[in-house]
Amino acid sequence: MRKNLKQLPGLLFLGAAFWTAQADISAQTQTFTTAGQASFTVPPGVLSVKVECVGGGGAGGRVTPSNVFDSDAAGGGGGGAYASGVVPVTAGNTYSLTVGAGGINNGTSVDGGDSFFDTGAHVLAKGGTTRSGNDNVSGVPGGQASASAGSVKYNGGNGGDGDEGDADGGGGGGAAGSTGNGYAGSGLMGGGTRASYGGAGGAGGDNGAHGAAGSSYGGGGGGSSANGSNDRDGGPGASGIVVISWAQISGFTPQQICNTGNATITLSGTNLTGTDSVTINGLNIPFTVHGDTQLVLTLPANAASGSIVVNTPNGRATHANTLNIVTNSVSVSQSGNQLTAVYSGGASATYQWLDCVQNNAPLNGATAAVFTAPQNGLYAVQVTENGCVVTSDCYVVSNTSVEENAKNDKLNVYPNPSDGVVYVSAEQALQKLRVLDITGKQLMLRTASGNSQQLDLSAFPAGIYLLEISTGSGQYTRRIMLNK
Repeated sequence: MRKNLKQLPGLLFLGAAFWTAQADISAQTQTFTTAGQASFTVPPGVLSVKVECVGGGGAGGRVTPSNVFDSDAAGGGGGGAYASGVVPVTAGNTYSLTVGAGGINNGTSVDGGDSFFDTGAHVLAKGGTTRSGNDNVSGVPGGQASASAGSVKYNGGNGGDGDEGDADGGGGGGAAGSTGNGYAGSGLMGGGTRASYGGAGGAGGDNGAHGAAGSSYGGGGGGSSANGSNDRDGGPGASGIVVISWAQISGFTPQQICNTGNATITLSGTNLTGTDSVTINGLNIPFTVHGDTQLVLTLPANAASGSIVVNTPNGRATHANTLNIVTNSVSVSQSGNQLTAVYSGGASATYQWLDCVQNNAPLNGATAAVFTAPQNGLYAVQVTENGCVVTSDCYVVSNTSVEENAKNDKLNVYPNPSDGVVYVSAEQALQKLRVLDITGKQLMLRTASGNSQQLDLSAFPAGIYLLEISTGSGQYTRRIMLNK
């Protein structure tokens, strides 16, 4: 009896779902569809890969009628299971994989083969069952998730039962895909497709016809029927599939950061959409995703040099180059008016001493690690190495004028220490008085005349201050201590 075949759920979406999945595959995906063993060599920098597998579909049942009046039917084969997971790998190594062959039933029955990566310990999709024997009307199970391996697993669709009274073979079960279990065959109709990458089951043989082959990937074959004396082999199952996807870092800039303080790194690569974490030297780093090919990292203050590792749904990746975070520091040791830079970096560093009072103006010729101050003042050192610059705090030199007071306009500042009021006297007329804190910030400026001047510093908190005194013969700096 002939029937009009209708598509089971899912099959109408074969063109849209399957080809959409194919269009999403980038250069960072490798697909294997030929039954048997193959190999995959891990690209540079790849630490783990996402593996998706569909097992081979089982074949439909075979019929062997005994006479021309015999009406026989056989059940459909089961669809292949789906399994996926992220597998750790070593860059540069070659791994074997197996694409499960479709099952056959031509007098010898063979189930659909398992599809798996490496040993199958991490990801394996079980092949569908072949409707073994002859003239068995019941359909058989699809590949079982419970017998598969992976973080995501779905059952293949069961084969449909044959109908001996109408000489109709059972439809093959559809393979599972990434979105769920495979659809079961029903009557003559094969189970429909599942997106990524489950193929449809083959239709059952109608009124003495062979069962149809299952569709790629992993669809179960349809059961055959007989309306006469000719033997009919079951429809073969479709081979499975193995799809390997990975993320990759192609580069990042800059490759060196001078101290962190919210510095940003722009990282380029592929398959970066959906990135869930980034680490440097094991530390989680804040980031934003800019499409499939770019991440922008924001370095926290405690970031240290090390390898960048990106964790994505397609696996983990790193880069051959490591990020260099330079966190050198400089301080100054002082003995009288001799200042010595204490630098944590290397021997290739260069030095430049600065006059803090004059807005960090470079001092001509002061380019060694040791500096002897020619006069009282406030000094710092700037150190440069490999493009990174660090600057020390400002240090007070106040003892160079002690022995020179008599000849430097017989300059006197008193009382010192003071509780607020300070007097300044000089042999030559005073022109300008300027009070600075120890960082070089100006706190007071007075235009002076005559040979003496009173300054009221009582509004300032206790501490050390610098008094810059200008006379007709030069400029001098004295240290003042306020006690409150």
